[in-house]
Amino acid sequence: MNHQATSQISIQPDRWMKLRERFLQDPLPIRLGELSSSLARANYIGNHEAHEQVAFSLLKEPALYLEWGFPDADSSLQTDLTQIRQLIVRLREDWQAVWESPVERIAIGASLGEWAQKILDRSGLLDYDDWREVFRTAPASSVTGAASKGMQ
Repeated sequence: MNHQATSQISIQPDRWMKLRERFLQDPLPIRLGELSSSLARANYIGNHEAHEQVAFSLLKEPALYLEWGFPDADSSLQTDLTQIRQLIVRLREDWQAVWESPVERIAIGASLGEWAQKILDRSGLLDYDDWREVFRTAPASSVTGAASKGMQ
C-alpha cells in the first residue's frame, strides 16, 4: 500500500478548515467526546484484516484532533493526550509492520478502544449516576401491570 497516497484523504482542505474551526469553538467536553468517538472508530484496525486502506485512514481524524489541541485541558489530561498522540504517530510510522501482524493489530485496536473509553470518561459527557437513574430496574409489579395493560 502506498502510504503517501493513503495519508492524503480526498477531502477538500477548506472542509478540514471548517471542521477545525467548529472543533476549536466547542467546549472541552465536546472536543473530548469527538476524540473519543474517532478513537473508537480507529480501534477497527484490530478486527478487519481485509481493509488496510480504510484502517489506515481511520487514524487521520484523531491525529487531527490531537494536532489542533486541547489547550484548556489540565496537566493530567494533557499527559494522556500526549500518550495517545505518540501511539498514533508510532502506528502511522510503523504501519506496515503493524498491519502485517494480526496480534499487533488486535493489541493496538484494543489499546485505541481503551483510550476511547478513558477519554469519554474524562470528558464528563456521561454522568453515570444520571444514567443509572434512567435505566434503574422498575419494580416487577409496574412492569407486569404495564404489560398486562398492553395486552388488553
